Amino acid sequence: MKIKTKLMALLIVVVMVFSGCASVKMDVVINPNGSGMIYMTMRLDKAAMNTELKKQGITDAMMLTYWQTLEQSFKEDGFTVRTVTVDGKEYMQIQQLEKVNMATELNFSDNSYITTDTYYTEIDTKDMMGDAGDMGDVSAVVNSVDMSKIAFEVSVTLPNNIVKTNGTISETDKKVVKFNVPLGKKSVLFATTKGNVTLGDVQKKVKAANTIAKPKLKKIKANKLKKKAKSASVTVKWNKVKGAKKYEVTLSTDKKFIKNVKFKTTKKNTITIKKLKKNKKYFVQVVAVKKNLVGVDVYSKPAKKSVKTKNNYFIRRMHFEVHPFFII
Repeated sequence: MKIKTKLMALLIVVVMVFSGCASVKMDVVINPNGSGMIYMTMRLDKAAMNTELKKQGITDAMMLTYWQTLEQSFKEDGFTVRTVTVDGKEYMQIQQLEKVNMATELNFSDNSYITTDTYYTEIDTKDMMGDAGDMGDVSAVVNSVDMSKIAFEVSVTLPNNIVKTNGTISETDKKVVKFNVPLGKKSVLFATTKGNVTLGDVQKKVKAANTIAKPKLKKIKANKLKKKAKSASVTVKWNKVKGAKKYEVTLSTDKKFIKNVKFKTTKKNTITIKKLKKNKKYFVQVVAVKKNLVGVDVYSKPAKKSVKTKNNYFIRRMHFEVHPFFII
């Protein structure tokens, strides 16, 4: 999800440093051939920012160095940076254009459906910023900021005229729809060029695509060992799950699947796992996996059971001696 990564980086900067001094705009374009592009623009109000920076202890002498460092940081991340004047105000404008071969990459979350005639995606900006990964947990900062002061706009352009949307269709170009996205809340962006496509229909499709049934374990068998076998094996079989592209099978001697873990992937609905410890209890789980509408893996709930592997066994031969007493 390229949009999510880029957007998160932009919004973290806005929220943590420039609250009330910035606007973020993202232009999503879907081409007739199924490719697309995303054009990201952030404008920082330099006068308003200088006031905020002074509150944070940045002196006039430090201000120039601060702006130069900020500009260099964005450039190193691949953004174009320049100063623009809009309505008499001076802004630092940060932009980046990114092209993709598949329009499905132009989503804000896994809950998305994107084609050349329909754009649907769900976005939770607060969740994205709170899940900043290696940038650190910024949830405390996010919760302390009045994000209503930050303008965030998304525009979507489809190949043909848009006929249904929960956004605002452009008066000058019916192929373009604009969404004003409130930060810190969950939002749905929907637009379609098809008159018979509804928001409800798409949401049902997205929900179904992000759900997969749990497998049912039909058989789990500890296989017999040969006389000199050094290890044991287990065969697991389950029902085929509709839509599943593969299955992930995990074995462990630990119920929480932390210790002595063996992990296998298969497209079949049966597998034999070898090189296990003899006479040992193993916990087994099977998970079905499929791709959703934007190519992200969707996992079922795990089907779980336990099995104890067999040990080597020997058949003792019974030797019978015929006692003379019984001979007639």
